[in-house]
Amino acid sequence: MVFRIPAFILFLFISNIVLLNNAWAEPPLIIATHSPAPMSTKNHDGFLDRVVLEAFRRIDRKIQLISLPAVRGVRELNAGNIDGQFLRTKKPAGKTGNAIIVSQPLFRIPVVAIAQKSANFKVSGWNSLAPLTIVYFRDAKFIVGRVAKFNNKMGVPKIKNIFDMVARGRADVGLVPMFLARQWVKKENYRTLMVFEPPLESTFAYLYIHKEHAALNAPLSNALLAMVNDGTLRKLCPPCGF
Repeated sequence: MVFRIPAFILFLFISNIVLLNNAWAEPPLIIATHSPAPMSTKNHDGFLDRVVLEAFRRIDRKIQLISLPAVRGVRELNAGNIDGQFLRTKKPAGKTGNAIIVSQPLFRIPVVAIAQKSANFKVSGWNSLAPLTIVYFRDAKFIVGRVAKFNNKMGVPKIKNIFDMVARGRADVGLVPMFLARQWVKKENYRTLMVFEPPLESTFAYLYIHKEHAALNAPLSNALLAMVNDGTLRKLCPPCGF
């Protein structure tokens, strides 16, 4: 005698399995970005957005990218309201709150000075900025630390503000990432500007994750390093410097 399971019972059984799998599925991690375009965009298809999405894909973790101002992102990550944040420069051990740094950097940032082409000064090292009026991105803590000793400085909320202020003569020099400087001085509004090279200094920027996800540090670092070695990172983010 062959025992047959009624179709509707089989249907209910399969439906319950699907529902249980969905219930047990890990929710996506919430990762915040404050990077300006083209690094991060409203549609989250910027250079760095693609790198972070690919790194998490390689370790089989789903994420949701959101945009938050840098300071708010730090606060939300420290409180555990989000799971990660980028880009942030490296802080000393013990000063990252409830966040940890994913060991492999996302981005190499050469910082350069821009000025009007008619400027009668040269920039060669941080100390050469001392007599000048400086404008910089106020959320770039690395730069904030470097210019702290100077008297004539202004922090602004957007990278575009830096170019505008230098172009209008409201500041002598602006401090910006080299890849943006090279691109933007070609724009119509900024063709009166020039870039001082070599860079003043280069630093690395990282992805931070909440400490409850500490087990993801090594897999993410390995994924990012593999992306460097196989050329994926350079393909997804030409300005990243790897």
